[in-house]
Amino acid sequence: MLDRALSRIEELRSTTPAHILDWQRSTVLRSRGRLLLANGDLAAAESTMRAALTVADALGVAAHRALVRLELGRVLQAQGRPAESRAVLVEARAQFVSGQLGRRVAEVDAALAELGEALSAPGPELR
Repeated sequence: MLDRALSRIEELRSTTPAHILDWQRSTVLRSRGRLLLANGDLAAAESTMRAALTVADALGVAAHRALVRLELGRVLQAQGRPAESRAVLVEARAQFVSGQLGRRVAEVDAALAELGEALSAPGPELR
């Protein structure tokens, strides 16, 4: 099933007109990265999430940037890179807080908790 979903994402990427909106491109890349992660292709998932982050950063929309960072943090965590994952997740959390997206803050907090990080401990990056 994952292979079929990845195939469909690739088909969409190859047939999408050049004028596609960047937010759509970011969403398609993020979806592809999630599928690659679920399929166990961690290197491709990271590469795809970083491409999505480049697009999202160019958009300058906090919600898109934070969503991609949340997913990239999960990929880095799956790769056994907790310090890098934490840094990316902390950035995502700050963007969600600034955008008043409370539900997503809880998602980031859960991902950080999986890393064994205590959010209640004071730290300059979380203030």
